[in-house]
Amino acid sequence: MEKKIKEIMINTLIKNNWGIYFKGKPLMEMPVNGEPSIYKLNDVRLDELEGAISDEINSFIEEINNQGDTECQNETTNRNLDVS
Repeated sequence: MEKKIKEIMINTLIKNNWGIYFKGKPLMEMPVNGEPSIYKLNDVRLDELEGAISDEINSFIEEINNQGDTECQNETTNRNLDVS
C-alpha cells in the first residue's frame, strides 16, 4: 500500500510536469566567480519526497497501533473492574 501511494504521488508530479520546492528557501544562491550570483530553484528530490512519505505513513501506522493498544488495555481494565 505504501509503495502504491508513493508511486501515485510521483507519477502525478511527473505526468503534470510539477515539482516541489523547499518553502522556507525556494531559491538557492549559486555564486559565480567574478559575476553576480545566479539562483537555482531549490527543489525537493523525488527520493527525499519518497522518504518523507514513508516517514509519515509509518508515523500514522504507529499512532493507530498505539491507539489500538490503549483501547485493548482499557477493555481489559474495565473487564477486571466488572469482575470485582
